Amino acid sequence: MKGIHVEGRALAFVSYGVDSRCVRENLRGIRVEYHGGRAVCVATDGAMMLYARSSFLCDPAFEAFTLDWSKTARLIHICREWDVRSVSFEADPALDRAPGTRWFVWEALDRTGTSMERGFVSALPAEREFPNWRDVLAEKARAEVCPWLEIPTKQLARASHAVRSYTKEGNFPVRLTAQPAGLPAVLEIPLCPDAGGVIMPNRGRDPGSEHSFVIPEWAMPAMEGDTK
Repeated sequence: MKGIHVEGRALAFVSYGVDSRCVRENLRGIRVEYHGGRAVCVATDGAMMLYARSSFLCDPAFEAFTLDWSKTARLIHICREWDVRSVSFEADPALDRAPGTRWFVWEALDRTGTSMERGFVSALPAEREFPNWRDVLAEKARAEVCPWLEIPTKQLARASHAVRSYTKEGNFPVRLTAQPAGLPAVLEIPLCPDAGGVIMPNRGRDPGSEHSFVIPEWAMPAMEGDTK
């Protein structure tokens, strides 16, 4: 397959982590990275972060980029509403209109590999570097923590939309668990190890009750060595 292939539902899932009015311009987009042979997508507004990886391999490795949210409206709508298996991104040097800006031709493909729609999208300029998102995750994959949390309804609603878009089910369960040392709450989708996230703030209210959460190894700080 030509280009960089990213799972459609991964893009749709993390898109709910974007806030177009976020004052931090480097967060107004979807980060796409290569890790362990797969494409990993991340989006955050500083209060909530969602991450997901493609369920299929994506080789060879590629340089990370952040899709400009202001240019992705049609692509994200298709990924949310249609049954898009993958989206390919191919560099388009002819549309390199400004120094430091990367342009791509995207193509949405269904499960038979048939093209559904094509378009153009740009990445955020190189100077708007996406933060090291793994820094807000604990070093250990498992931890015993307090499960009772206070989550803002705005972030909770967006997370619910993200899960519904990813699972294509209207009433799919999720888990929210506090991390140790004041780190944000971890969002898990049962039976879906390729997607998750974190939400700020989290405040434990029941220190007598404990629960174990699992952070995917591909999202842990210690496992970022092959991220480009």
